[in-house]
Amino acid sequence: MSAMTCSHGNEGQKKIGILIMEVEIRRLSTQEEMDACIALQKTIWGLEDQGVTSPISLKAWTMEDVRTGFVLGAFADKGMVGMAIAMATMEPGLAYGHMLGVLDEYRDRSVGGLLHQVLVQELLSRNIREMAWTYDPMESRNGYLYLTLQGGKGIRYMEDCYHVPCSMHAGIPMDRLLVRCSLDGKPEHKDDMTTAGALALYPLAGPEHMPHDNAVLLEIPGDLKTLKMNDMDRALRWQQDIRCVFTEYLNRRSYHATRLFSETSDTGRRSFYLLSRNRTIS
Repeated sequence: MSAMTCSHGNEGQKKIGILIMEVEIRRLSTQEEMDACIALQKTIWGLEDQGVTSPISLKAWTMEDVRTGFVLGAFADKGMVGMAIAMATMEPGLAYGHMLGVLDEYRDRSVGGLLHQVLVQELLSRNIREMAWTYDPMESRNGYLYLTLQGGKGIRYMEDCYHVPCSMHAGIPMDRLLVRCSLDGKPEHKDDMTTAGALALYPLAGPEHMPHDNAVLLEIPGDLKTLKMNDMDRALRWQQDIRCVFTEYLNRRSYHATRLFSETSDTGRRSFYLLSRNRTIS
């Protein structure tokens, strides 16, 4: 195995850990890199021309004299395999994470986590202490990254958030979960609770049963990509149930999504959000 490294501008390389490949993270600046970033968005999300980030916006976010955002690329095997975009906001100390994506063949190899780590370092160096994201709440990888690892909290369910042609979401509305996360804090849950432990402790919520406990679990698909490939109708039914529960707990009862539990067994992967009244619940 080789060391994963991070090259950041002209600051040299930084050793991140021992993984199965070498990855370089750097700010994008050239037109060739911008073109590669746009092409990557089409490949990762199946976006058409009107759905990708415009070259004008990418240029605005990469200007050095007026820092309006950051556009980072992850490079491995002589090509760009991941990208991340963060933008400034009108709220002091808050940045908005617009996009973070990795090619399928490089998922589960810490590339997304490394992109996020470098992006956080960039923001902290400019006294940005909080970040907001939106993501597909049925994607367990993202939920685990933003909630369990980064200590963020999902505060709002956004129904039918985007209206763009996208093969990945064909036939399924593009709902999103809005997450806010402190960049210089640590997750409040320090225990090693397993999925089985969570199922024994917290009740399951569903469209037909929404208990008023201090915390409840909401199940999402264990493997969304496979589900969409095999049965889009079932994926849509999953989304409608998840939308119903999230809307009730987050938008009406002011709960927060505070954690994602996910484990693999002989029957496949199961994933559950923890929806809590307050942030101190494990």
